[in-house]
Amino acid sequence: MPDEIYSLIVIAIVYNSRYFNSYMTILKKLNEEFHLNYDEELKNFELKYLSLNELDFYTACKAISNDEKELFIRILTKDDFDENLVLPREFYPPKFNSSGYTFLELCSLYGAVDCFKLLMTDFDSEITDSEIYKLFHF
Repeated sequence: MPDEIYSLIVIAIVYNSRYFNSYMTILKKLNEEFHLNYDEELKNFELKYLSLNELDFYTACKAISNDEKELFIRILTKDDFDENLVLPREFYPPKFNSSGYTFLELCSLYGAVDCFKLLMTDFDSEITDSEIYKLFHF
C-alpha cells in the first residue's frame, strides 16, 4: 500500500509540478516511515528539480502554470533568456515524442492564454502539432 501511494504521488508531481516541494515532503515521510528504500531515487529527483530552479526554469513554469503575464514578461526580457528552451519532460506529463516541452507547449498544457498570446505575438512562435493536440485534449 505505501508503495502504491508513493507511485501515485510521483505521478501527481508530473501532472502538477508547482507543488513539488509539498509532494517531496510527503514522499520523504513515506520513505522514512515505511522504509521504502527510495533514498537514491528521491535524491536524484530533487537534484533534477534543483538544477531546473538554478536555471530559472521554475519561475518561468510557475508564471505559465498561473498564467501570470507580468511575471512571464519579466522573465522573457532577461538578456540571457532563450525562448526556444526545451524543458525536461520528467516534471511534466508524457507526450508523444521523447523531447521535452517548449514554453509554448506548457502554455497549452496549463491553459495559460495570456502567456500563450505573448509568446505568439512577441516571439513569433510557431504552433506545432503537439500544441494543437494539447489544446484539444487537456
